[in-house]
Amino acid sequence: MTQSIPLADLEGGNAAKFENIGDKYEGQIIDMDERQQTSTAGEPLTWNDGRPRMLWVITIQPDDGDPVQLWAKGGRYKAAEGSGESMLNAIGLAVKAAEAKSVDVGARLAVAYTGKGEKTEYYITKNKVAQDSGEACTLEIPAVVTGTVEKKDGKLWLTPSKIEKKQ
Repeated sequence: MTQSIPLADLEGGNAAKFENIGDKYEGQIIDMDERQQTSTAGEPLTWNDGRPRMLWVITIQPDDGDPVQLWAKGGRYKAAEGSGESMLNAIGLAVKAAEAKSVDVGARLAVAYTGKGEKTEYYITKNKVAQDSGEACTLEIPAVVTGTVEKKDGKLWLTPSKIEKKQ
């Protein structure tokens, strides 16, 4: 048996960029793929119980231009500015409103950026990884932090297993 990898899986896609409220993408769905979410460092993300955190990559072909990938994941979404839902929830609501049963390749899809999410503040648990990185609790330093998150006393505490500072 010969195995193969489709060219589409080897090429980096043209991800939709939602920078301003009102940005919109519309086109025919040409591909859909469910994938495990990864951190910005490329590490697979999981839920606390070990299940993989999944998302859908939906590729649409606009009437003009190159195909665009929409990275649709669910979750709680609270708008700090504007309104809206997570992309996956918004697509689900649109499917229900159209009285459809599913999202299918060949269908048309339009998505718009309607709101900016609230900033989430995390507190870093003091451990060896945090100490070795030289973090100070009063500074805001851009970094990719991998670890586990736990809610205590209404705050989100991140226990780091790895900290990579951005330059």
